[in-house]
Amino acid sequence: MADMIPVNTKADAARMATARLCPGHVPASQPLAGLEPDCPVAGPTRDPQLFGHTPASREFSQRSCSSEDRAISGSLTSQVSESSWLANNLPVPVDSKKKRANEMAIASEVQRKLLPQHAPPLETLEYAGSCEPAWSVGGDYYDFLDMGRGRVGFVLADVSGKGVSAALLMANLQASVRSQYVTALENLEKLFRTVNKLFYESVTPGFFASMFFADYFDTTRKLRYVNCGHCPAFLVRADGICEKLGPTATVLGILENWNCTVGEAAMSSGDILVAYSDGVTEAQSSSDELFGDARLLAAVEANRNLPAAGLLEAIAAAAHNFGGKELRDDLTLLVARAR
Repeated sequence: MADMIPVNTKADAARMATARLCPGHVPASQPLAGLEPDCPVAGPTRDPQLFGHTPASREFSQRSCSSEDRAISGSLTSQVSESSWLANNLPVPVDSKKKRANEMAIASEVQRKLLPQHAPPLETLEYAGSCEPAWSVGGDYYDFLDMGRGRVGFVLADVSGKGVSAALLMANLQASVRSQYVTALENLEKLFRTVNKLFYESVTPGFFASMFFADYFDTTRKLRYVNCGHCPAFLVRADGICEKLGPTATVLGILENWNCTVGEAAMSSGDILVAYSDGVTEAQSSSDELFGDARLLAAVEANRNLPAAGLLEAIAAAAHNFGGKELRDDLTLLVARAR
C-alpha cells in the first residue's frame, strides 16, 4: 500500500512528525537521537490566532461537515464554554496556585464527561473501559459507539504529548470520530481517511495520535478492526493462545495522503479482547523495568474468569502495583469478554 508507512513505536511516529514539520531535513532512515516519543516537536502554528487550526482546516470543515457534525461540534463547544464561564466566575483565590487548581479541576470534569456515560447492550459480549490521566487532564481516551442492531464500535486513542494541549487534541479527535462514523458504517477505510484528514488539518505539525478501533457484530460474533500505529490489542483465546491485532495503518495526523487496511477476527465464548495505551505496558518500577507485554498477558490469564469490569480493574491494579502510585503516563484500558 503506497501511502502506508509502518509505525511500530511512538519514536517512529515522532520521527515522522518531525519530518512533516521540517520536510527534507530528517532522513526516513535516521532516528532522532534524544527525542522523547511522548514530547511533541515544537513548531510554529500556521495561524497565530488559533492554535492548531488553519484557514485550510476551517474551509475543509465548512465544506464537509453535516448538520450532525455541527451539532456534535456545538455540544463540545458548549461544554468548553461552560468550563470557561465557571472558571471566569469563580471567586478569585488569593493564591494563584489555588485558582489554577480550580481551573484544572473544572477541565478534568469536562474531560471526564467526554468519556462514554453508558455502554450499549450486547447479547454476546460484555465490556468495560477506564482512563486515568497522569495529570489533571490527558491525551488518552476510550469510547463506545452505538451503531445499532447489536453492533458496537470500540475506540482507544492516545494523542502525543501530555496535559492541556493533549486534552484539547483528544477532544478534537473524539469529535471527528463521533461525527463521522454514522455515515461510514460499511466502509471503515473511508471513515478513517476522513478522520485522518480532519485531524491532519486541525493539528500543528509535530502532533499525532495513535488509535485502535474495532466494531463488533452480535449476530456473527465478528470483529473488524483498524489499528492506526497503536499498541497491538491482545485477543486472548479461551485456550490461552494470544493473537496480537497489530497496526494496519500509520498514526493519524502526520500524512495528508493516508490509507489503511481492515483486519478481521471472530470471538468465541471465553475469548477476551484487551486494548490498552502504552501507559500500561510502559509503567516503570523503581528500578526502571517496564511492566511489558508479558506481565500484561499474565494479569489477563490470572484473572480471566472475572467479569469484564473486574478483569479491567485487576489489570490496572497490576500495572499500578508494579509502577507505583504516581503515573508517568495516561493509563487507559478497554476489556471485552465474549459470553
